[in-house]
Amino acid sequence: MGAIERVFEIAMKKYRGYTVDEICEAEGIEIRSDEMGKRYFGLYTNLYGKAVINVRPDLSLQEADEVKGHELYHHFCLQLADNPVGYNLATERRCASPFLSFYMRREERDADIYAAYFLCPDVSDCETYYDIMRKYNRSKPVAKLRMVAEKLSLYGGPGNGFSEKER
Repeated sequence: MGAIERVFEIAMKKYRGYTVDEICEAEGIEIRSDEMGKRYFGLYTNLYGKAVINVRPDLSLQEADEVKGHELYHHFCLQLADNPVGYNLATERRCASPFLSFYMRREERDADIYAAYFLCPDVSDCETYYDIMRKYNRSKPVAKLRMVAEKLSLYGGPGNGFSEKER
């Protein structure tokens, strides 16, 4: 079982039906709205046992919700780790190791997929990403990612990881 599946399982067992803000409150995560520059939309840190999600203040409520969903993945990943290393901006900027750099890019991609799945759990009645956008009031990037993620083998797609059409 991959990290995304394990994180999703943790979140669904404890928080099925909760909003992102309700999960943050239940997990004791402080939500801050601080300027971080245009490069980052959000940031999760867990330093000295204090979990914080920082969201850029110029985001819409919809975008902020999507960013919090993404950052929750990092929070739950730390709960799975045997030797957790808090993900933060300083770690990313000082990343000299190609392996560590790859791991962080992969973790960000996984966090995006997790957020899309978590924020749009059932798309069985959706034929296009526009349907997902309307059903869950989500942005186009999240809806598109959710549509693509539906085809991944992680979530019950064909064994090769992609739909028959994409072969």
